[in-house]
This record gives sequence, C-alpha cells and structure tokens, in this order.
Amino acid sequence: MSHTTTPKGENQTNITFSDIANNPQGLTPLNDTAKLFNRHAETLRRWVRSDKNPFVKPVAINGFYFFKNSDLLEFIEKQQATA
Repeated sequence: MSHTTTPKGENQTNITFSDIANNPQGLTPLNDTAKLFNRHAETLRRWVRSDKNPFVKPVAINGFYFFKNSDLLEFIEKQQATA
C-alpha cells in the first residue's frame, strides 16, 4: 500500500487492486472500495441499499460496510469478461 499525507499531516492509505489480489481473504472498507472503483462512497451505499444492487454485496460490521476481497476480485473478472 502507498501512503500519502493529507494537508492536516495525517497519513492516508491508498489501497490498490494488487493489495486486494495479494490478500483475497481480507476485507476492504467501503470508502477504500469506492476510491478503487472511482465512485463516490455514497454511490456505493445507495447501491448496497438498492434492491437491484449492481455491485458486490458487503458485510456489515458494527454498522460499517466492508467488501470481501475475493468478491471484489470476482466482480472485476466478470466485468473484464463482458468488456
């Protein structure tokens, strides 16, 4: 993972597709997933709440959404197969 510094001096981690591929059993938070797919976090939340969710079904832990890395990899493979 690469680290960047925000204006306030806080470290912020940017997750990459290779990070997900290297840890298929892990979980990725909603905000990181949104950045990865170039979508706004609220868009993913809307998709999750929708009956016709076009994206991966998340896991809710203490009210926060996480996506299984294996599900994200499967989604990417399906997208590439239909492209």
